[in-house]
Amino acid sequence: MPDRKCPNCSKQITHTVDDLAVNYALISSQKKYSSSKSPSESELCRNHGCQVDYLCVDCGDLVCWKCSRDLHLRHRVESVEDLMANDSTAYARTELRQIIQGKLDALKKSLLIPREMMQLFNKLKKYGRELEDWLDFRQALETSVAADLETWDSLIANPVKENKKTLKDVMRRINEVNPPHIQTLSQIKEKVAELSKKAAELEKFFQESSANFNSEAAALSDDASELLPNSEPWTLTNEALTKSAFASILAGHKASKISVVSLPSEPIRRLPARLDALGSVCDGAIELKPLDSFWRASTGSDERLQLFIQKHGYKVSKFYGSPEDALLVCNASRQSNLSLGVRLCTIDDLDRCSALSVKPSSVCCIQSLPVAAGTRMLQLGWRPFQWHFPDLHDVDLDWMITLMEILFPPPVVESTWIVFASILGTQLFHCHLPRCCLTEKGFKKLLEHFPEYVISGHSSEDNSSRLEYRSNIIYCEPVSLSVDACVRLTFLAKRKEIDLRWEFLSETNV
Repeated sequence: MPDRKCPNCSKQITHTVDDLAVNYALISSQKKYSSSKSPSESELCRNHGCQVDYLCVDCGDLVCWKCSRDLHLRHRVESVEDLMANDSTAYARTELRQIIQGKLDALKKSLLIPREMMQLFNKLKKYGRELEDWLDFRQALETSVAADLETWDSLIANPVKENKKTLKDVMRRINEVNPPHIQTLSQIKEKVAELSKKAAELEKFFQESSANFNSEAAALSDDASELLPNSEPWTLTNEALTKSAFASILAGHKASKISVVSLPSEPIRRLPARLDALGSVCDGAIELKPLDSFWRASTGSDERLQLFIQKHGYKVSKFYGSPEDALLVCNASRQSNLSLGVRLCTIDDLDRCSALSVKPSSVCCIQSLPVAAGTRMLQLGWRPFQWHFPDLHDVDLDWMITLMEILFPPPVVESTWIVFASILGTQLFHCHLPRCCLTEKGFKKLLEHFPEYVISGHSSEDNSSRLEYRSNIIYCEPVSLSVDACVRLTFLAKRKEIDLRWEFLSETNV
């Protein structure tokens, strides 16, 4: 178990993370900025949207207090404030300095060879000017000899004694033609040889950089239990499977298809940084569903993710992310069955999505999204059948229900549901509620307003029309509901023809 210290007094902590009480003093520290100037996006955690007041000593990353409880759970984390003032964190300052020094040394090394190559290029430019003078002189000689050849032809065609002197002059000039040798030719050859040698050294440097990646992959694969099959689909849903994938890459394996699903309960760490390697060994389609970030408020795009899209976006067949990243995928993908999920925080996000050539089949609505977004979705012709409402509380129900009813008005009579079915076709209506904070009373209110079923009409074998009733589905990750409450709500949902499925029940619920 890694050393863990109290962020206030730096004393050693022997308890497990689950046994620790919530430090409300630390949590409130992120709210003190709300009354002053709002922090810029670069000052917020990409994963949680919180202030980054801590440093991971093992990774050198700026993290928030939530990161220290999940993504960097087994790492040594110190607060920035302690690093500046506390003598007990001297070890951390030393190790972090080594990380910075290592990056500086790597940058210096990467610049050495290109700088030497530029010096050789500059010397070749000097020889290039001498070569240009030689070419000018040779071209002048060529013109002169061509003129003498025409004169010769004219003299031979009309041989008269008066042209004897002219003929001698032509031959004298021809005999004197002796293009000068390029004096710097040997020096040019020498510099080109040096340049070729430096180019080989630079290529070797790139190979060493690739070897560094392989070393990282080897470290990732230390805990891998087995290799993933070669030339078959890979599905990565947790850190252990991702380590197996990198072990498989080292063994020379490739994937016919890759599906990546990163969940908040088991996030795949440093996912954007790993995507390029995964994309390079995938011969088929790539599905990317980073739900741990998809279910959180936007904190800006990750440059590494955008680089992955630029390089491997043509392979992506399913993608969940921000409107900006979804637009990049939509423009890059060459998959005919592209499926998109977009996270919406504001009306501006919807306006950005207006340029999408593929209508999203999945939408994540953050509480900051106004209900007017429903009308805007209608204008865009959107009818997503998968909806995500993370961190839903009782006070958010009116907002959620109003938004849903704009797109899917409640039926006045039973036959109205046929209109609802014609919109969705035979697709079921899925509602995902990650980290659901609804009380039992709030959940009952949701069930009262939730679409109960879809009706699809089709012809049977005897050519008579038949209606098929299909239950819609709610996937819920309860936070505060007891098991008894979950049981009662399940029976209530069944009576209303709603398929209620509980996910990720924690020990506190059981």
